[in-house]
Amino acid sequence: MHKQVFFDQLEKFETGYIKQAKQADELIQKQKKQLHHDMFELLSQPKKLNSRGALAKQFDSLNFELKNLFEEWDKQILNLLKMQELANTYQNRIIFLVFGKVNAGKSSFTNFISELFESNQVKRFTLQDGKIVQVTEKFKEGCTETTSTIQGVELGQHFLLLDSPGLHSVTEENGALTKEFVDCTDAILWLTPSSSPGQTQELDELREELSKSKPLLPIITASDILEEDEDDGELIQFYINKSDHARQAQEEDVQARLNQYAQARNQSILSVLKKPISISVYMYRENQDAEAAGLNRLLLEMSSLLKEACEYKLRKSEQQAQNFLKEKMLSMLEKNFLARLKEVEVSIDTTLDTLDKQAKTITLDIQSEMLILVPKLIEKHAKQKDKNKLVEDINQKLNTLLNQKLSETLGKLVSEIQKISDQISSDQIKDFENNTIEIEQSKGKVLSTATSIFGGLVGGAATGAAVGTLGAGPIGTAAGAIVGGIVGGVSSTFAGEKLFVETETVTEIVGVSSLHVEESLQTYFDQQIPKFVDKAFEQVKNELKNYDAQNSALKQIVNAFKHKIENNQLEIKNVA
Repeated sequence: MHKQVFFDQLEKFETGYIKQAKQADELIQKQKKQLHHDMFELLSQPKKLNSRGALAKQFDSLNFELKNLFEEWDKQILNLLKMQELANTYQNRIIFLVFGKVNAGKSSFTNFISELFESNQVKRFTLQDGKIVQVTEKFKEGCTETTSTIQGVELGQHFLLLDSPGLHSVTEENGALTKEFVDCTDAILWLTPSSSPGQTQELDELREELSKSKPLLPIITASDILEEDEDDGELIQFYINKSDHARQAQEEDVQARLNQYAQARNQSILSVLKKPISISVYMYRENQDAEAAGLNRLLLEMSSLLKEACEYKLRKSEQQAQNFLKEKMLSMLEKNFLARLKEVEVSIDTTLDTLDKQAKTITLDIQSEMLILVPKLIEKHAKQKDKNKLVEDINQKLNTLLNQKLSETLGKLVSEIQKISDQISSDQIKDFENNTIEIEQSKGKVLSTATSIFGGLVGGAATGAAVGTLGAGPIGTAAGAIVGGIVGGVSSTFAGEKLFVETETVTEIVGVSSLHVEESLQTYFDQQIPKFVDKAFEQVKNELKNYDAQNSALKQIVNAFKHKIENNQLEIKNVA
């Protein structure tokens, strides 16, 4: 029998195995600490959100979710430490899990392997009421193999076989400890009876263990058949080994079933799957022919499996850490935290879109209200044409209106809004102007030459005097001279001399014009109010974009954490 090959491989484990420098809990704590630092460094940055706003509450919920996750992980790490107490107890042993349904031949197989060792190197135990209890008897075989508890046997100083029933059939009291034991195993022996080999659905119970890349050796047990013969007319029955051809056919069938199972459920099994082998412990005990019973081949395969199990054990701390980080931390981060983070991102995007619409609405509202106020303010200062006072009032009204509108809208989102205090300069506004009319008025009559005037007067006077003398004597002569002078003067104009009326144009102020003032204010409102509003909104939008960038950074941290786990980059240095 090739048991020496098996023992030699165990000895290599004894001399080559060096305790891992870093245990799983240390690796997990290191990763968790870094993750905690990176994520809360971002989340703890002060935010200028209104604490009563929906977005602020979402961030609070995100913080709360992450804190809960870390608290839950701390509890699970404590459970892991408790589990490692058992692992540390058996850290210097290679542990094979013997798995199979009831009556798959697990007990007889375990007893056979135990018989390879000296009796003083064999220590059997079972679980009772959640505790390890030492037993001295061999495990029951055959039809009595109906145990509903895990049982094991320590072989020498560095090997242990764990005989497990269906993992769902253990008692409630032993369930937790059974799970801990199974988690400590380094390789799996799947025993499947030759009467119905390859019932791969049985492996569903081992899905978690197989996902950890534990080596798997399928063993077809009871590979023998019942024969009948006559001896002196008496019918006798006896067992013989199945033929090599029959065994090969079953092994190929089991291999095909396993390949289909792996394709359907977990292709990673293929990388750790060994070729099935057929054995008959019963036939070996009957004939002591290890070769014919397939036991030499079994021991060679188990020797190879020991080597793979040793390699698995050397990386077990890393594997356990990866399992915890992936199955506990990463899965919860993706399922819980990233889901909430996505909700926050959607809210930020929606809020940014809403802000763009609100900015346009507020701009139009402010422009409309200011255009209603302007005529009243202009009327107030038009009489004195006091542009400076007008600008002062405009600034006060505009800033009040701007800050009021912005506060009503943005105040629901952020806790602090920078007040707008931009001032219109008087130089930006046109001056009041006078409303005027032009009036043309006469200054008097003027002759074109002095002689014509004098001549007319003398001639007229002589004539008037003559007329006056005729009618009234000396007095009449004098009066006639005066009238005659005037008449003579006028008559002289018509006789060729020119007499004209002199006029002048006078500008009269009839009111004050504010047209250009209103036009310049309209231009100012059209150009500047959108800028004021956009500036205020842009500050809030930039703040939201900063939060969005923080969210992206949080996702990058989670993705980097995921990449590190999935690519085995935990910076572990095992030596062997």
